[in-house]
Amino acid sequence: MQSYHLTDEFSDPVAEQAILASLTHSPRLYWELLDLLTSEPFTTEADTWQALAFALETDQPYSVPADWLPAPDPRATAQRLVDLHQRRLLAVAQERLAQALFDETTPAPDIVALLEEEALRIQAALRDTTAGRLQWASALVPQVLADAESRRRQREETGSAVLGVTTGLTQLDHILGGLSEGLYLLAGPPGMGKTTLALQLAAAATKDVPVVIVTFEHAPANLTLKLLCARAGVNLCDVQRGYADLAKLRVAAQAWEPVAQRLAVVEGSSQLTVAQVRAQARRAMWQHQTERCLVVMDYLQLWAKVAEDLRGNFSVLARVDMLGGLLRELAVGLRSPVLTDDVSLLQTINIHRTLQPNGAHF
Repeated sequence: MQSYHLTDEFSDPVAEQAILASLTHSPRLYWELLDLLTSEPFTTEADTWQALAFALETDQPYSVPADWLPAPDPRATAQRLVDLHQRRLLAVAQERLAQALFDETTPAPDIVALLEEEALRIQAALRDTTAGRLQWASALVPQVLADAESRRRQREETGSAVLGVTTGLTQLDHILGGLSEGLYLLAGPPGMGKTTLALQLAAAATKDVPVVIVTFEHAPANLTLKLLCARAGVNLCDVQRGYADLAKLRVAAQAWEPVAQRLAVVEGSSQLTVAQVRAQARRAMWQHQTERCLVVMDYLQLWAKVAEDLRGNFSVLARVDMLGGLLRELAVGLRSPVLTDDVSLLQTINIHRTLQPNGAHF
């Protein structure tokens, strides 16, 4: 029996051939449509598209079958292919949900979670359309001026400077202007309190945004206990040994509730990917109706050691560098700060100093 896939309904081989014929007849169109077209919108002619793109970028001749007729409106045809690609993404999500829905062994709460994850995945795919595009500064100037005007108005209305995500440390906020979009590295040797400081910053940031902590070193409950103990002024070891003042801890838990509602923990594993972290961060932003969040990674080097999607003959330092690049992309995609510890950075500095013992600066 021939299988049926909903995604097959959203393809147009004739349109794919027409746009490729148009590019062959008018190579300049390639540069005009480059922001719209990638290999993803092509379902039957992806190989032809890649070969043609390579030929056009290297000024080599290339031809397509003579019976492929150019599109009357190449831009409209290219946009149609992009629209069909987006509809295929939706169709894939619908098929996954249908499969879970008709599987009686799948609990209803799992189906709801799957629905949320699929919606976030598709939103991320549809939203991340400007990455890799050529954006002229002249087109960005109006947006930059509007943002500057908005910040000026906000400062005049509130009487205080506009900052990024607050850290709760006045001097640090003054130096950094808060945590803005980008990757922040918290470097230091083991046992120096990187996790404690990161948790302190995370708790303070919940005043502005939801916070997602990805932990590879501590269990989520243990991290929550550390934060609660810090709020209550209770010794963590006393809690673990059964000597803690529970009344004091309960009072602190009640006062800490607004922070707890805006702070989520994701337990790391070897299967965890940056894409999954991005989906969970978008889920937190959607739940709290915010346009940004704070992602805290604890800890990066351990993730680099166990991550299955970073396969290959790479050293731990190389894996950390690779993950660092992915986390920077995550920060840009979320338009949010990402804070992570990085022991390898300190190791790199120490190695450099060892190689240059004559006081060379790094």
